[in-house]
Amino acid sequence: MYIRALAGFEKAIGPDHKVALGTVYNLGCLYADQGKLAEVEEMYARALAGVENVLGENHYSTVNVMRELRQRYRQ
Repeated sequence: MYIRALAGFEKAIGPDHKVALGTVYNLGCLYADQGKLAEVEEMYARALAGVENVLGENHYSTVNVMRELRQRYRQ
């Protein structure tokens, strides 16, 4: 469902909209729960690039995604 939602959001509001980026992040969380580490890294890196661009590097959401991505690299 996240994949369908993401495709819809990207088409309707664009891939850099905060709702679409939130869905990318949530998809990464789902992949983390499933142990799909390559997919986790891909989604978190994508979310990080987007939120840095849209919200800036010091925004809470950006820092949160950085923290999650760092955790994945540590595993």
